[in-house]
Amino acid sequence: MSDPANWPGFRARIIPFLAGAAALCALSLRAEPIGVKPPPPPSKEMSQAVTLLGQGKLNEADALFQKAVDRNPNQLDAVLGRAQIAVTEQQLDKADQMVDMVLKRQDNLPEAHNMKGVVLLLRKDKDGARREFSRAVQLQPKYITPRIYLAMMSRSNGDYTGAIDQYKQLIQTAPRLPTGYLGEAEALTMQRLWLAVLH
Repeated sequence: MSDPANWPGFRARIIPFLAGAAALCALSLRAEPIGVKPPPPPSKEMSQAVTLLGQGKLNEADALFQKAVDRNPNQLDAVLGRAQIAVTEQQLDKADQMVDMVLKRQDNLPEAHNMKGVVLLLRKDKDGARREFSRAVQLQPKYITPRIYLAMMSRSNGDYTGAIDQYKQLIQTAPRLPTGYLGEAEALTMQRLWLAVLH
């Protein structure tokens, strides 16, 4: 079983995955799970920060996320934005504290559970990470990012049947996303190769 942090391209994928989560936090939750309060409208600082995060300008993005929090302490997606930057910079304790703060205030926020899963995954707590990613999907079934992580974890653990199931669910959730089709094809190939070795 390989270390998730050493998966090919894993760290390179962190920024775009998390930038996507930040951008969707204020937009995709217009169809919130039951019990989730609608997030406040994204501020100017928040919008600019998400753009900078997507460009990899972490220091500038962090400053704007902090400014957004200073203006509105209820802008929890800005706190998660800062946590995302901390993860990217491998400041896992700092990220964990921020995510826990968000979860204490709003335990049913899918993005917070996804971020908690990323932190746990980087800390090699695979069981904890899987629980958090699964919770994120449970809260927001259309949330793509935790589904991708769950599929990657199954594949990394050699659970090709589980990976295939996860990729099938991803295809159903996001039929235009090539990741699901490519991942399923790879998992099917690996499963066939493994079965051939056994026989």
